[in-house]
Amino acid sequence: MSSKSRWVSGIFPARQAESLADWIDLSTMEYKLENNHYANVEEFLRDAQLMFNNCRQYNGSNSTYTTQANRLEKALDRIMKARKSTVTG
Repeated sequence: MSSKSRWVSGIFPARQAESLADWIDLSTMEYKLENNHYANVEEFLRDAQLMFNNCRQYNGSNSTYTTQANRLEKALDRIMKARKSTVTG
């Protein structure tokens, strides 16, 4: 079942689909990675940022989901900074 199918079939709350203009989730990102749908790192990072922003918007600042999204975002930032330093230095 595709991520979009799960979204509209009810595994994800219907109000979530309605409240976000655009959405992405980890399983969709995984699918896109495994099937070479990202042309470059920037496209991947754009989807990741969208996912983090959507999580905060939908779940609110006091949610455990938001806490985990913030942690994942910080980890991704550290990885990207380390990657840039090895490429440029």
